[in-house]
Amino acid sequence: MWSYIARKEHYLALWRQAESFPRAPGPNLIYYPAIGRIIDKTLVSDRVLQKPNFLDPVLISSPVGVTGVFPRGESILDAGRDRQSVLMTASGYRFLPVTESATTEAPLGIQAMIQMRRQVALWALFYWLLFSAGFAAFDLYRAALAWCLMSGLGAAYYWWDYLNVRLRPSMLVDRFWYYGWLYSRCRLRLLLTIGFAVVVGIAQLHLTSVVGSADELLHKGAVIFETDDPYRWFRFFSAPLLHSGIVHYASNMLALALISVLAGPHLGRKLPLLLYFSSTGSLFLVDAAARWWTFQGDGIVGLSGGLGAILGWLLGLSLRCRALLPRYYGLNLLVLLAVVLLALPLVLSTGSFICHLIGCLLGLSLVLVLPITLVTAGWAHASRPSESLLDSS
Repeated sequence: MWSYIARKEHYLALWRQAESFPRAPGPNLIYYPAIGRIIDKTLVSDRVLQKPNFLDPVLISSPVGVTGVFPRGESILDAGRDRQSVLMTASGYRFLPVTESATTEAPLGIQAMIQMRRQVALWALFYWLLFSAGFAAFDLYRAALAWCLMSGLGAAYYWWDYLNVRLRPSMLVDRFWYYGWLYSRCRLRLLLTIGFAVVVGIAQLHLTSVVGSADELLHKGAVIFETDDPYRWFRFFSAPLLHSGIVHYASNMLALALISVLAGPHLGRKLPLLLYFSSTGSLFLVDAAARWWTFQGDGIVGLSGGLGAILGWLLGLSLRCRALLPRYYGLNLLVLLAVVLLALPLVLSTGSFICHLIGCLLGLSLVLVLPITLVTAGWAHASRPSESLLDSS
């Protein structure tokens, strides 16, 4: 297993896309990244730093470098501060816009992050009790149960996370590096997801106008339970690209945008293949299960199985390649999956729940069964830093 320093060097090499990029001036610096495109200017204008474009993250290039070690732990962007006083390191080092020293056990920035997690945990507990009691008081027991399960799991996780980062502040350092690497690679993923969502939405609107109504389109392209259609096999390939309504469409595409950012750097070109074919496979298994169980509704459509498969893939990656991911990353995914899977039977159809569950198990199985070189192809092995970098830290 790699040590934390080795993982940090690994992320650094991935960010720079070249192993020859200069290392940080010290092994104990925390970076809050906004990185991707390189701007070759000394301390670029505040506009880029104060109003970042999340679809176009930037990396600043400085001729002298920045350590970011301040008397009270402030960031470089603090108003009225003399930036020249923090130019301490050798020339040629490229830095990220906001840095902070991690040489002490818990500098002010880390303490602020820990306190923020405490506030989130307190508010999560407060809203869990308040809304659960409110729903129950108005005899909305189904909504109360759904909220109690989802919000209760979230509150428990937030408290557990707060206690852990309070005892181990280095966990936050690990997360900053990892999520910064994801952020640096999210632009293309988000643009592709937005483009896919637009194409799918326009195509469904056009087909609806062609056939006459949305119900008629679903009748022709959805997976319909217990039908003798001779072209029934075609439905398993058309149904993932259809949606039952605007809410279904929006929720799936928003979830896909989030998941593509989290999983895209790991899956690469495999992401659209896993998304589509896991959706078709999940729909096929749900249709087969409908022969023995009675589900709500006459059929099923959507990318539910594919979304579940990507989350299952990430969960399997956290189990099989733990050294490449932040500590307890798998637990984050388990909480997310538990919230989704527990809430679905309460607010959506049973068929949707089964579809998500089957997709999740399918993605998890693929990661555990496939060769490790295929699971991490183009990420962990091709971009691993040289041994000289690891030894020098």
